[in-house]
Amino acid sequence: MSRALAAALLVVCATISAAAEFPGRFRIEPLIVRLEGRFAADRAQAHAMSRDVVSMQIGDGFRWLAVTSARTISHNSTLSGRAVLDRVAPLHPNFFVAGSQDLRRSLEDAADGVPIELEGLVDGASRTLLLRDVRVGTSNS
Repeated sequence: MSRALAAALLVVCATISAAAEFPGRFRIEPLIVRLEGRFAADRAQAHAMSRDVVSMQIGDGFRWLAVTSARTISHNSTLSGRAVLDRVAPLHPNFFVAGSQDLRRSLEDAADGVPIELEGLVDGASRTLLLRDVRVGTSNS
């Protein structure tokens, strides 16, 4: 029994050590992010439109957003919109989109190339983007 306890303690210590080595790499405190850009048919087309590309799972489908502007709205956040994108860049999808059915549907139904503005609460632990505003066909992107 003491060997099992020692092994469990070793695993816990190794996990804590690894977490300390990479503090908050993928952690993002909950904050409000505003993204502007245009959807593309695939990642390659999105990269042709912008160097910043975000993959989103919306329902059962995926969309690629060529981002032209990323900002954090939360006044207490030390992260910029760019920092948020950098932190989720290695993960796929970058965001799991949630929110009211009408907001999600407006993103699902948006044609590729049409300007998109979206705003929502990002939960960094789950990479959930909870939509609070979506505008399709705006001219600012």
